[in-house]
Amino acid sequence: MNGDIIILQTKANFALNAKSIVLTESFDKIANVTLSDHHTLVLNKPEKICKKTETKDNKCIRIKRTTTENRVVNTDKQILTIYSDKMRIAKKYFKLWKTKVKQKRKDVDTKEKIVKFLEELKKHKVAVKPTKCEKRENENGQTKQCSKSAKKRYQDVSEIYKNRFQAQQDVIKSQQTKLYEQEKIIEDLKLGIITEETQKSLQNGKCEIREIFKRCSVKVKCSITPPEAVEKNVDIIELRTSKVPKIMAELDRRATERAIRRNIILEKKKIIEEKKRKEYEFIVANKKAADDEQKKRNLEAIKEKRRLENELERRRQENRNKYLETINKADKFHRKKLKRKYFNAFKALMEIKTEFEIKSDLFYENLLKKKSLYIWNVNVKENLEKQYLDADCLYEYKLKKKIFKSWQLVLILQKQSMQVAEDLYDMRLQSRAFIEWHRNVCRQQMVDLKHSQIAERHYKRRILVQYFYQWKSLPAVIKLEKAKEEKKRKWREKVWEIIPDYEPCPEMV
Repeated sequence: MNGDIIILQTKANFALNAKSIVLTESFDKIANVTLSDHHTLVLNKPEKICKKTETKDNKCIRIKRTTTENRVVNTDKQILTIYSDKMRIAKKYFKLWKTKVKQKRKDVDTKEKIVKFLEELKKHKVAVKPTKCEKRENENGQTKQCSKSAKKRYQDVSEIYKNRFQAQQDVIKSQQTKLYEQEKIIEDLKLGIITEETQKSLQNGKCEIREIFKRCSVKVKCSITPPEAVEKNVDIIELRTSKVPKIMAELDRRATERAIRRNIILEKKKIIEEKKRKEYEFIVANKKAADDEQKKRNLEAIKEKRRLENELERRRQENRNKYLETINKADKFHRKKLKRKYFNAFKALMEIKTEFEIKSDLFYENLLKKKSLYIWNVNVKENLEKQYLDADCLYEYKLKKKIFKSWQLVLILQKQSMQVAEDLYDMRLQSRAFIEWHRNVCRQQMVDLKHSQIAERHYKRRILVQYFYQWKSLPAVIKLEKAKEEKKRKWREKVWEIIPDYEPCPEMV
C-alpha cells in the first residue's frame, strides 16, 4: 500500500509541474501582448496638441457648453411632446371609431343569425302543420276537405308507425316459433336416445335371462318357461313346484315394467308428432294470410307517401320563391342604406383630411426652421468641442501611461504569487484527499466483507428451513394427489355406467 501511495504522489507532483509551466507560458504571452499594445499607443499619439495651463477657463467653457446643450434638448423635447400629444389623440379617436364599427358588425351578424333561425323554424312548422294561406283559401266551402286531408295525413303517419310496430311484433313471433320448434326437436332427440337405451337394456336383460336359464338345474328349468317360448308366445305346460325362486319373480316384474314403459313412450311419440303436424299447418296458413295483408298495406302506404311528398315539394317550391323575392328586396334596401351612410362618413373624412393637410404644411414649415437653427448651433458647438477634446486627450494620455505601467508591475507580482500559492494548495489538498480516500476505501471493503458473510449465512439458513418444511409436507401432498386421482376414477366409472362410449380427454388423463 505504501508503494502505491508513493507512486500516486509522484504522479500528482508531475501534473502540478506541468500545470505551472503552462500557466507561466500563458502569462508571458499576455504580458507581451499588453506591451505591444502600449507601444502602438505611444506611436499613434497626436502630434499637434496645444497645451493649456489655465484650468479655470476650461471649466467655464464646459459649463457654458452644458447649458447650451440643455437648452437645445429642452426645445427638442417640447416639440416632441406637442407632436406626441397630437398623435395620442388621433390614436385614441381611431380606436373608438374601430370599436364602434366592430359593435355594429356584431349587431348585424346577430340579427342575421336570429332571422335565419326563425326562418328554419317556420319551414319545419310548414312541413308538419298546414299554413295560414291554405286555411284562407279553403274558407269558401273547402274547409271540410282540408280537415279531411289533414286527418288522412296524420292517419297515414300513424298507420306507418303501426305497420312498423306490427312488423316488429311479427318478427318477434316468428323468432319465438322458431325457438319453440327447436326446443321440440331437442326433446324428440332426447326421447329417441331414451328409446334406444331402453331397447339396449331389454336386449341385455334377455341375454342375462338366457345365461341364467342355461346355468340353472333341471328342476328349475322344468318349473320355469324358457325365454324363447316367451318371445314366440308359445303355450307350454307349466310345471309348478311348491317353491318359486325370488330371482325369477324379480325378472318377470322388471320385464313387464319395461314393456309398459315402452308402450307409453310410443304412444306419447305419436301424440307429439300429430300435434307438431297440426301446429305447423296452422302456422303456415296464418303466415300466408299475414304476408298477403302486409303486402297490400305496404303498397297503399307507398302510394300515399309519394302523393304527400309531391304535395310537400310543390309547397316548398312556392315558399322558396317567395322567400327569395323578399330576400332580394331586403338586400337592395340594405345596400341603398349602406351607400348613403358610408358616403356621408366618407365626405366627413375628406373634410377632416383637408384640414389636417393644411395643419401639417404649417407644422412642416415650423419644423424646418427649428431644424436649421438646431443644425447651425450643433456645428458651432462641434468646432469648439474639437479644441477642448485635443487638450483633454493629451492630459488623459499621460495619466493613462503612468497608471498602466504601475498596474502592469502589480499584476505581474500578483500573478507570480498566486501561481505559487495555487500550486502549493493543490499539492497539499491532493495528498490529504488521497489519504482520506484510501482510508475510506479500506473501511468500506471491510464492511462489505462482513455484510456479504452475514448475507451468505442468512441465505443458507433460509434455504435449509424452506427445504425442511417442503420435506415435512411431502407425505400430505402425496395423499392429496392420491385422493384426487381416486375421485377422478370414481367419476369416470359413474360416467361409463351412463355413457359406455365415453372417452376422457388426454389432458385430463
